[in-house]
Amino acid sequence: MKMSGPEIFDETKAKSWQLASVVALGLAVIAIWVSPEFSLMNLGISMVAGLISFLLYLKLPRRFPVGALSLWALVLAGLWLSPLAQLSFETKRYAFAATVLFVSFVFQGPLAVYFAILLAGFGLCLSELAGGPVLLKGFVKSDSYLALLAGIGLGSAIIFARKSRTRSNAFLTGLKSAVAQTENAKERLILMQDNVQIARERLLGRTLTSGESLLGDFPTDLESTSDGEAAISFDLLIAELRQVFSDYQVKGRAEGRIAGPIRFVFFAPVAGYDEKARIAVDLAAVRSGVEACLTLALESLPEIGSRKREGVIRLSIRCGLRVVEVAIEDNGRGLTSRNLQAENDLGALKELVATWGGKFDRLARLGVGSRTSLELRILHERSRALPANARPARSPDFNSGRLRVEDVPRA
Repeated sequence: MKMSGPEIFDETKAKSWQLASVVALGLAVIAIWVSPEFSLMNLGISMVAGLISFLLYLKLPRRFPVGALSLWALVLAGLWLSPLAQLSFETKRYAFAATVLFVSFVFQGPLAVYFAILLAGFGLCLSELAGGPVLLKGFVKSDSYLALLAGIGLGSAIIFARKSRTRSNAFLTGLKSAVAQTENAKERLILMQDNVQIARERLLGRTLTSGESLLGDFPTDLESTSDGEAAISFDLLIAELRQVFSDYQVKGRAEGRIAGPIRFVFFAPVAGYDEKARIAVDLAAVRSGVEACLTLALESLPEIGSRKREGVIRLSIRCGLRVVEVAIEDNGRGLTSRNLQAENDLGALKELVATWGGKFDRLARLGVGSRTSLELRILHERSRALPANARPARSPDFNSGRLRVEDVPRA
């Protein structure tokens, strides 16, 4: 794991090696007062750093070994702490402290390796750093000793701070990755739900219950006991819902409740249904319930200004197998409304739909919108015309022990 730090000390950047080259070049100039040979050694080390920075600037090498800048700094420090530099003991202490600080900023690798290098370097240079027996009083008053201790302590603090920052960044990166994976999973789940909903809408209807038939107008126990139920024709239901949808818009805009770029879309079935089919529903109750659904959908749309909203509200009617679905959808916030009256009307509609033998469903997704659907039973519909080439169904002939063909068309 790469340890974080200032960009100027990042060994993968050309700027860090340029800084190292400049530092070594300055030391080479200072080393002239020591000896020309010693100055040439520093100049060679400076040229190595400059060459590496040039290669990084051209982006020629793919990757240098980890810790190359730290190794370069240790070589330079070892040269100046060696007897070739002919430095005093005080100056060597300052040089050792500066080396510890520099390596603390550029080091890449485990902490154990860092402290092993620090202890090894301190042990090798102990005789050069001590300079002979020192009393405690003189040790405290000596600036070079204090600088040496301060460099070692500050370097250790810097390396620990970099390690802590690296772990924090790794944790945040992992957390962001987990959030992104969760969002992707959420999107896949929403897509699966939408696909299931589309498939459900294509095959709208319920499984056959007792007494229901796929072949049309056969008398059943359900129809014989439903004479006292409230029922209206399919075309009257469509006309009533269309009127409710239109009246709600006109009334809402007149009262100022509907303002802004709000689209109201009405989808009615265009073909493939029996307009005279009897639907188990009460007209007044469904009018009140649909108005409550429209109110909740309107209040779910996001506000864009003073009493203005933006979004789409759609009312759709679909005819399925022995069932009719009425759905009110919006692309609003998907939050629970504070309109208690509308919520109560919606609860009453839910109870009534259950008494009619239908099904009530409401789905709200945060930030996506909500969808309220009513599945109403078709009590009676006329037989549909079958094509002339319809294949006949087979029924068992118990007398002959074989199957024979009857004149009953297959649904």
